[in-house]
Amino acid sequence: MPEIRYTEIYKNGFLITREPYEVSDEELAQEAQEARIVKLVAKLSRTSAEDSQLIDLLASKLGYELPKKKIILK
Repeated sequence: MPEIRYTEIYKNGFLITREPYEVSDEELAQEAQEARIVKLVAKLSRTSAEDSQLIDLLASKLGYELPKKKIILK
């Protein structure tokens, strides 16, 4: 469901008005994805699962589609 946000307009340091704008579901999902990337990158150490999540998120952000099933080489 889209979210309504507001741009605040100031004049001489005083709030004059708040103009609404709509943020689409796609933009909200993108923001959540970017927040997860920032959180994972900021960690000093990550588990293998977190490394995999980070790789998947970055690949998705760059437009790459990774295979759904991971192949584990032994």
